[in-house]
Amino acid sequence: MKKCILKRIVNKVCASFYYKKIRHNLPEYNISIIGHDCLAGVSYHQMGKRFDSPFINTLIYMNDYLKLVSNFNEYIDCELCELPNNTEDYPIGVLKPVNLDPIRINFVHDKDFSDCKKKWDERKSRIDFNKLVFYFNLTNVQDEKEVIEKAELFNKLDVPNKLIFIKHKLNIKNSIYINLDGKKIVNGLVTLHKNPKKYWARNCDDMDYINYFNFFM
Repeated sequence: MKKCILKRIVNKVCASFYYKKIRHNLPEYNISIIGHDCLAGVSYHQMGKRFDSPFINTLIYMNDYLKLVSNFNEYIDCELCELPNNTEDYPIGVLKPVNLDPIRINFVHDKDFSDCKKKWDERKSRIDFNKLVFYFNLTNVQDEKEVIEKAELFNKLDVPNKLIFIKHKLNIKNSIYINLDGKKIVNGLVTLHKNPKKYWARNCDDMDYINYFNFFM
């Protein structure tokens, strides 16, 4: 029992110092991260920032995400509606602007659409359109050629502050290399813990969080 208590205390102290190092010199203001998977929410957590984006704990298929980014204002102005006849075991929302294809917002970590909708609307109201950052996570894509093709499509979109996350050492504009060498590739690996015994350190911490805020400094 004493060993367990001591271990918890040591872990808490180590985590405190770890987060203090990450968050040191971060500016007071927040940013609105527009992403298509859990990486956005994990970034907010590691930086100790409020969720100023509705894209938290959501999954958007890459093709839908490219549509979202290319017409962001039109999609984000839409009311989030529940997908009818949903056969999945998690809620699914739909954004359907006039004259644009609908896109799905998969709330893969939730059970009740009404709760998702409430959080979505609350966080959507916090979006700062002057401090948008668009995440494109390609660390789950195995083929280098496909990574390059998808990154090129994303980079052609007329939006500011793009960040592309890759696990390959490739010369891609706006890309951030995350070192996942030697790790078993699973979905969401970039957000998982570097070491199960050090729950505070995640693979995505290879990036320099302060640089995200340099867009606006």
